[in-house]
Amino acid sequence: MNWYRILTARVKKIASVTFFVNDSHKIAQPKNLLDLCHDLSNFFYHGSKINEQKLAAPLMSDISPDTSHSEFDAMAGSITVYPNPRKIGPQNMDWQKVNELSPEELASAGGKYYENSLEDMMPIIDEWIQSKQDEGYVISKRMDKSRMTEGPVLRLDIQENPSSEYPRIPEVNLSNENAYAMFRMLGLPQEPSGSVNAQALKSRIEQVSREEMEKEIQPSGWVTPPEDQTGSTEDDAYESAFGGDHTRDPWETPEPIPVQPNRPDNQMGMFMGGRDEAYIDRRLQDLYRIADFAVENGFKEIGWS
Repeated sequence: MNWYRILTARVKKIASVTFFVNDSHKIAQPKNLLDLCHDLSNFFYHGSKINEQKLAAPLMSDISPDTSHSEFDAMAGSITVYPNPRKIGPQNMDWQKVNELSPEELASAGGKYYENSLEDMMPIIDEWIQSKQDEGYVISKRMDKSRMTEGPVLRLDIQENPSSEYPRIPEVNLSNENAYAMFRMLGLPQEPSGSVNAQALKSRIEQVSREEMEKEIQPSGWVTPPEDQTGSTEDDAYESAFGGDHTRDPWETPEPIPVQPNRPDNQMGMFMGGRDEAYIDRRLQDLYRIADFAVENGFKEIGWS
């Protein structure tokens, strides 16, 4: 096993596991400016009753938070709507070909060209604003000049956002290696996706001992390729650490990989972030918060995938 193969195996196997509250989609979530942009864009296609023919159909990039005055994840601020044109080609025409055609050529080929002017979009935007006001939002609109395109844009000012009071459902995303460590400590089913009873998970996290945590510690530092490139046991251990070993059972607790504190001179190396006891404790607390939220809000299961 050579060093290049170890690195490429690692790159090909980058993945993660997300833990979440099962069925949490059944309760409303807070919506920041970026979420509201997605909401408005989807409304053009799926929610509007007056846009059934999709004559006004902006792209996701045509609706974005105005980050010159607020953060994209703020609960109040402005949304910018750009009146960009849209081309829709005939069936089976490649999208690149569609973009190359002029409006006249597109019409001759059986496609359609929409100016997507603010005048075309305004009735659907007004419909969306009314639907959000029914939910308790306070939204105003004003015309402005884009500092980027120097053309006209519409600003939607989100003045009051009732979703800011909604509980934010916690979740946590871990790399595969760190997720495996959690699975081993908590005795969770050895599956890439599944679920566990929320109350049972809380109880198990409370019972995790220091000795169990110490078994999952992986020091941080620089890893260099083994000197013996003939497929030694040490080489296999390095491959396992970098995610290229498809034979070792991931549920077995691996031996810590030897690391050095300084970057090696004149030698290829890779820095491993490691996994110390403090990190393990933080991730256990994250999982506990998810399970506790589920129990407090009437949900039964914590899922992962």
